[in-house]
Amino acid sequence: MLAVPASAGVTVSSASIEVSISAPKGRPVFHAVETLLLPPDAKPAARLRAVLSVDNDGPRAESGAVVRYALSARIRRVGEGGGEGRWTVPFLLDERHLPQVKRGRGVPVNLPLNRVAIVQHLKTLRGAGYWPDALRLEAVFAPRAGESLEGRTAVKTIPIDWKPAQAKAAPAAPAAP
Repeated sequence: MLAVPASAGVTVSSASIEVSISAPKGRPVFHAVETLLLPPDAKPAARLRAVLSVDNDGPRAESGAVVRYALSARIRRVGEGGGEGRWTVPFLLDERHLPQVKRGRGVPVNLPLNRVAIVQHLKTLRGAGYWPDALRLEAVFAPRAGESLEGRTAVKTIPIDWKPAQAKAAPAAPAAP
């Protein structure tokens, strides 16, 4: 007979995308964002990561969990009017092995997003005349024998704002005598 796990296991209660601007010294400080400012003519300076808020209601820590995640973009042609773009296939696929997920609610699990892959994808899009107007993260804890996917998946979409950063105001010219 196959034994079915007695614990509820790991479930995902929320997902977020966080941004950190590179600092000259020290560790980067990440902040959750609901929109990303990234005009097509700018070079991405921010570092991105995803964070899953995980609940482990089981009687003990869960070991050997695997999180698989993907990042995809909704793209549209640069210079066209408003409207939403079209979702593309994921351009970043990765997985993270977690040796142990502690018991409790709201345990954060950081998922690094490969900065080089993101910048390369944005360069390719820009070269083709497209740019993303949203990013979507999809994550799933890989199920084990006898477990369902119920509560083990997460999807987070954040829009990308194209408006260019405002230039610093030029100093006012002195009045003519």
